[in-house]
Amino acid sequence: MSTQDETASPRNPESKPGEPKPLSDTEQTRRDVSYSPAGEAETAAKQADPVPEEVDR
Repeated sequence: MSTQDETASPRNPESKPGEPKPLSDTEQTRRDVSYSPAGEAETAAKQADPVPEEVDR
């Protein structure tokens, strides 16, 4: 008698052949918390840019 592994990822019925498989929890976490220097630079540039007079009224 065999039982289904409850920890195994189920097959995605919407996936097509040749599509990459989903990221594991560890890979997804690493990707979610990765440092993005471009994001910080963009934020600093936006904060340094004064608000246009048309918007400030």
